[in-house]
Amino acid sequence: MIERDTGIGRDTLRVWEHRYGFPEPVRNEKGERVYPEIQLRRLQRIRRLLDRGIRPGKLLPLSEDALDGLEASLQPAGPEQLDETVREILELPAHQLSQWPE
Repeated sequence: MIERDTGIGRDTLRVWEHRYGFPEPVRNEKGERVYPEIQLRRLQRIRRLLDRGIRPGKLLPLSEDALDGLEASLQPAGPEQLDETVREILELPAHQLSQWPE
């Protein structure tokens, strides 16, 4: 179930449990690992960041706030940022524009 929901193999999750202390599954009555919803969501988020080329050792120790910042830094510039960049370019003095690299 966890493999399907996250794309991360059970063996990998077990290595992470021992190496990084996350995830922290609970055990059901059969002794099987069960991952709380909050951990499932974090694992899905980590999977997306792994897909962007970030290594597990850099991701797993991060707090939720740090993951927020990392994800935000990886987002492409939105229309507001592009508008601001274009405005800044248009406000450059003409002599600076003539020096603009081609």
